[in-house]
Amino acid sequence: MQFKPDFVTKRGLLDHFFKVFAGYDIYVVADNVTEDSFQYLLTLVKDVDHIRRTKYGNCPGSFMFALQWMLSTSKDGNEKIYMSEDEFIYTPDSQKVL
Repeated sequence: MQFKPDFVTKRGLLDHFFKVFAGYDIYVVADNVTEDSFQYLLTLVKDVDHIRRTKYGNCPGSFMFALQWMLSTSKDGNEKIYMSEDEFIYTPDSQKVL
């Protein structure tokens, strides 16, 4: 039997991610999301240029898209890029560890 806290939902984890990493530039690849989910993501993302909606599905296509997108947004090639899935729980000091 698995223990799953109430906040462990897609939206709960996204809310938590945006809280833990507040102050950082966050880019979102919204792959195969519903219109409702996309509208919700738009409320979290500070800049509409930081979100892309795709339809790659469960394949390396969305990862490759995200990687190419991040490399194309790099200002000088020295930024640190962290790519995350929507299923991780972070401690409040995660940004220090990463």
